[in-house]
Amino acid sequence: MKKLRSAYCLVIVFAIIITGCRKSNDNNSASIIGTWKINSIETKESVSGASIAGLPSDSTVVLNGNSTITFNSNGSYTVLSSASDSVAHDFTSSHGSYKLEGVKLISFDSTYNERDTATISVLTSINLTIDHIFTEPYLFNGTNAVVKTEVINRCTR
Repeated sequence: MKKLRSAYCLVIVFAIIITGCRKSNDNNSASIIGTWKINSIETKESVSGASIAGLPSDSTVVLNGNSTITFNSNGSYTVLSSASDSVAHDFTSSHGSYKLEGVKLISFDSTYNERDTATISVLTSINLTIDHIFTEPYLFNGTNAVVKTEVINRCTR
């Protein structure tokens, strides 16, 4: 009986060691590297300082999943928009460089010569959500106004 109990304890200890050493599947082990399908682009606008006709205007464009963004391990990225998704985009492709600083995604678009900082709000092995917030001053009917636009890109692998 003593040998059986010792064997049983050894099996339990071995199982604990194996389970404890297994690689975690949580968000900390997720990587942005790879190709992501852009499934939807959501836009939210707000205006402060003035009332501008037609603003705010919020919209969500659901894409067919053929548009992609690829993040490479060398710090480069490429965005490819399919012909059927090009209505939702003002471009068909774009490329540049990026770096991650925590949840901040800092990119430089070589195609349009633009620098952008976005926030990664969701990153798992199969889901990526990137939030961009743009704030632009406007002079509307002699009144200074600020238009804030949030663009949310929802992607999957």
